[in-house]
Amino acid sequence: VLFGLGLPMEGEVSMTLGYVLKCNYDLPYNASELMRQRRRSKRHEGDFALPRTTTASRPEGWMTRWTLYGMLESAMNALGSGKACLLRAVCESAANPFDTERGLLGELVHVFLTPSTTQEEYEVYADREYHAAEEIGRNIGSRGKCERFYPECEYNPLDYFTKLV
Repeated sequence: VLFGLGLPMEGEVSMTLGYVLKCNYDLPYNASELMRQRRRSKRHEGDFALPRTTTASRPEGWMTRWTLYGMLESAMNALGSGKACLLRAVCESAANPFDTERGLLGELVHVFLTPSTTQEEYEVYADREYHAAEEIGRNIGSRGKCERFYPECEYNPLDYFTKLV
């Protein structure tokens, strides 16, 4: 499965996001493989609870939200101050939450820019800044004052693909 999204933006700036999902499975080598009975494991309601994940309990190859934030910061550094702009995006998202009726993409962006939706432990102490940015956004409301807290970021990153109405 391939997923790609290109967003043209103002000026000579553009953002591209891509995701590839690969699946491998064994083909049956003869007809008896198709008839083999498979045992089902018993499932319990508690099996589906989302425990707090730690570095030791996370499967190999999984990325945390904090790792994804770091990658996005690096990409945004080309446009200016990556960390400050990502923190401002988190703040602006909390100050002006996405309308839940705007579809799946709006929901995904909202969840991604809302650090309180994860139960992952911080990788470094500085990751706490994202929660602080969310709290600042919630406390200042929709007055649009996040730029005062993050003056290093000269533009609102959300303005590239959202519009307040």
